[in-house]
Parts: sequence; structure tokens; C-alpha cells
Amino acid sequence: MPRKRPGALRAERSDHRRPIRRGPLAELDDVTVRRWYWRIRVEGPLRRYRRFLGQPGRRLYLPRADLYSPHDPADARDDLERLMSELPPRIGGELRRMVAPLDEELRRRTIRDPHAARVGRWYGTPWWWHRLREDL
Repeated sequence: MPRKRPGALRAERSDHRRPIRRGPLAELDDVTVRRWYWRIRVEGPLRRYRRFLGQPGRRLYLPRADLYSPHDPADARDDLERLMSELPPRIGGELRRMVAPLDEELRRRTIRDPHAARVGRWYGTPWWWHRLREDL
């Protein structure tokens, strides 16, 4: 019995309208999308977080909470946390491994706010919001 050609097999399928994405071009499209997503969604908050931690000095204080600051590391860390939960597990794990040393440095270089738990204004917020801020 002669073998059917691949085109004939695809024509027999009921969902022949959906093209099969194969080859390097299809993979390139996925890689391009991933790079774009990474550059737009991840690199911005990661850069802001690193920029804050790159400041000179032994101790750091977060910017005032009542003023919006595009350089607020707590906002950048919120964005990174959200991304770690949205991304697929493998990529989210890679991002988590990149953020872990930065978290340790933030814990080391900032001081925990002693009034945060007592006042209750930070109830239910992540630990990075419990650090001392400027002019509090």
C-alpha cells in the first residue's frame, strides 16, 4: 500500500484551516515575543529595584509613602512579585532567583519600621512595605 503524502494527510483533517507552526520562524516569533515581554514588563521594575539598592551609603530609607515616586523600590518590588506569580513556573522561578539577592540586600540595608505592626497601617502588606521611610 503506498504511503500518503503529508499534504494529503493534512487535507483530510477537519481542522485544516489552522496552520501548523513549525520550523525556525515559528520559534523566532515566540522568542521575540518573550524578549519583548521581558524587556517591557520585567526589566523596568528590576532596573528600578537595582538602582535604589545601588545608591551609596550603609543605610537606605525608602521614599516617603505619601508622595508618588517612580523610583520607589516598594512599588517596583510589588510589580516583580506580581510578575513572578503571572509568569510560567520556570520563568517565574528564574526571576525569583534573580530577585532573592536583591531582597537580602534590601533587608540588610534598610531598617524595619517598629511602628508598622503596632499602628496597623501596614496590615496585610508584604515585608518590603514595613521598612523605614524618609521623614516619618
